[in-house]
Amino acid sequence: METHEERARHAADSLRGMMLTLAAAGIGAAYALRGDVGDGYWKVAATCFVLALAFLLRSWFLVKARALDRAAGTPEALKRLPTSKCHLRASWTWDTGAAWALIVGAATLAVGLA
Repeated sequence: METHEERARHAADSLRGMMLTLAAAGIGAAYALRGDVGDGYWKVAATCFVLALAFLLRSWFLVKARALDRAAGTPEALKRLPTSKCHLRASWTWDTGAAWALIVGAATLAVGLA
């Protein structure tokens, strides 16, 4: 039986994978629609989707660093737990930023098409 932490990790990995797919598709959509929307709209949307990819990459690196620290049993592992006061070291912060970048990118494309 999976523990709550294992299920949470699996759900977070699935969410990151879905957002990665959406960001890559968003970049393709922005490029494909560049002739149908204003010049500024597709560039802003594409930038948002690229930012989402960067945020997701940062999140995955933080998750990997925490996993390596836990495996090694180092004291730094306790500092990298999601309850840390430093929000820039929490993968949740970067996942949330990626989600907002996806939302803004999609909204920008929608406004450009309207």
